[in-house]
Amino acid sequence: MVLTLKLIVILTTSLCSLNSVVKSQATHSSFEGGQEADDHLHQNQIPPPGRQPSEPEIKDALAELIETVIDLDKDDQLNSDELKDWLEKNHHKILDDNIDRQWNYYAPSVQEIHSWEGYAPQNLEVLHWNDIEKANFPTEYMDPTNEHYASMLVMKKRSENRWKLADKNTDTVLTKSEFKDYTYPEESERIREVLVDEAIEDMDTNKDDVVSLDEFVAHLTDVTDEAEKSDPEWLGTQQNHFTVYLDKDKDGTLSREELRAWLIPPFNKHEAEAWRLITLADGDKDRTLTRDEILEHSEQFHILLPPDFWPKFMDNEIPNTHDEL
Repeated sequence: MVLTLKLIVILTTSLCSLNSVVKSQATHSSFEGGQEADDHLHQNQIPPPGRQPSEPEIKDALAELIETVIDLDKDDQLNSDELKDWLEKNHHKILDDNIDRQWNYYAPSVQEIHSWEGYAPQNLEVLHWNDIEKANFPTEYMDPTNEHYASMLVMKKRSENRWKLADKNTDTVLTKSEFKDYTYPEESERIREVLVDEAIEDMDTNKDDVVSLDEFVAHLTDVTDEAEKSDPEWLGTQQNHFTVYLDKDKDGTLSREELRAWLIPPFNKHEAEAWRLITLADGDKDRTLTRDEILEHSEQFHILLPPDFWPKFMDNEIPNTHDEL
């Protein structure tokens, strides 16, 4: 459905994706969830198994990437810094490609903009709120009689709030850099606190400014598909991660500070992911990875491949880069 794709583009970190974050923490708990902030974004660049190249092709691509790009000191070993630097570069390439695609989709106009940094105005491409509103919140869906009205109203309110926060100079339009903050608030030191606000809004049903275990589980139950919930261990896993990893002061609730530590990790996520990968494949325990160690676990290292590796194996369509809503 075209509308669904458009809505997907708006809010990249809807708290409907909390369950995937918890599952990432379950897998990588020793790194306090170092991968979960990026995992969903990166995985959406990778085609499903039936449309992927063969494993030998993937291994060849990984081998070439390691030898020519990632192994900067040419010592035939990848250390944590080399992995971190590449993961960070790859991450920002994915973000920038997605922003370019979305920016062009909305067809920005040129307008004279006054910035805080200088006195002279500049002619810059900008987006108006109407560009977003018309594309993503059409009249028929904002009709109170429509079955989707309630959820659409929440998404529109959230989108408008992010728009205002991203509008650094309060001129009601967004430049491309402001649009990036709007689309990826988790990447913006200036507005990332909105993620905590949205988490509390989504989960704190009794409005006491903390999230109880019951509220946490209720939210995850609401946003998780039936197939996952049918796993007899599913509920216990969610409860365990609340009590063991998220509720740091063990008072039975998640405070704003605990939600912030979860959603906006106070560490370098790419460094954490580099160490996760090393721990995963480091057979000789020398805290580095050889090419052979990586290729032996190649299915775990697809994240290293750049975004331009995959499109030739996918249909000619706009990639669904944000499916958290």
